Amino acid sequence: MLRTLENLAVEKNIDTIELAVHLTNTNALSLYKKFGYAVRTYRMEKKLKPLSQNC
Repeated sequence: MLRTLENLAVEKNIDTIELAVHLTNTNALSLYKKFGYAVRTYRMEKKLKPLSQNC
């Protein structure tokens, strides 16, 4: 299925496919790496408390 998506992208002159994968999803990471995908960036976040709870 992934190869089909890639082939369709090439037919439409799309030169890049981006994926969002959680770092804890090791099965998905392994699969995508086998298909030639590479980690390009890490996105970081921090949950903040509302101001009323910070006092």
